Amino acid sequence: PTPHPGLIANAFFPGLQLRQSPGGPVIASLLPGESVTVLYGRQITGGVVWIEVMDQEGRMGWLPQAYIITPTTTPTQPLITPTP
Repeated sequence: PTPHPGLIANAFFPGLQLRQSPGGPVIASLLPGESVTVLYGRQITGGVVWIEVMDQEGRMGWLPQAYIITPTTTPTQPLITPTP
């Protein structure tokens, strides 16, 4: 997999906690709508799927996958204009 964009969703006050390792120490709090880059790491710890991310400030850490929205690309078709 290659790094791809993601958005924080379903986070409640004080925000979703970015962790140094899955279930480890908190290094930052992220709010809904903040952008992250989803990196390569994936790990299941305590029944939770954790993914490695980098936030907008360049901090790398781990978040539960359930709180990340990743955009899905869809193929586009060229606009066809009818000719008279």
